[in-house]
Amino acid sequence: MPTVVSLFAGVALVLCGLFLHCGAVFAQGEADRLRFETEVRYVRGVIAHRYLPARCLRATPGRTKEAKIDRLARDIVRAVWEVFTYAGPIKPVERPESLLALVLAVAEKESDFCPTATSRRGAVGLMQVNYPYWRKRYRTLSVETLYRPYHNVLFGTGVLLDSIKRKGLVRGLCEYHGDRHCRRLSYVEEVLVRFLEHERNLARLASLLDLIATESGRVGRRGR
Repeated sequence: MPTVVSLFAGVALVLCGLFLHCGAVFAQGEADRLRFETEVRYVRGVIAHRYLPARCLRATPGRTKEAKIDRLARDIVRAVWEVFTYAGPIKPVERPESLLALVLAVAEKESDFCPTATSRRGAVGLMQVNYPYWRKRYRTLSVETLYRPYHNVLFGTGVLLDSIKRKGLVRGLCEYHGDRHCRRLSYVEEVLVRFLEHERNLARLASLLDLIATESGRVGRRGR
């Protein structure tokens, strides 16, 4: 997928430039901030390469389409980080960037990153959360809440991880898609192809960030 490869290269160049101009030691908080912003930049690029009708972003804060996509990307990354912090590593999503890659793959397949997407069966939002089913279990859950990208990803990712924890990756994805007997494996195949692509790119960026943190620490120690 040339667009994703070029996107990775662009983000990597920004990080390399940052390192060349940085002589300070990265504290943990600064490293986390840099990692967050790097993942936001990656997600923003992924979404920007999709065609999003104006109706998809009408409820997303921001004056311009670029600002709305940036807000959408931040909501996705923030929700994924929170879920991973709470749930911890679950095979095969044992690192935060792996979970983000999986969420991107599912959201891309389910809604094409359209926060206002609604299926004929009542599934809503980025992750196409099955609202008619879940409102029976959570009476306070509102459809308005699920149309908000942050809450949709928060809830949808929690449901997805629960399925994967109980049934493994393939059957967990089938269950999330409403196919408990895995009769439509084409859905899983498409999600997994996208997952592996995003995971590879995000893992490279994470390795680059680790290198930056290590090398900047050495620069800081030499400067003392």
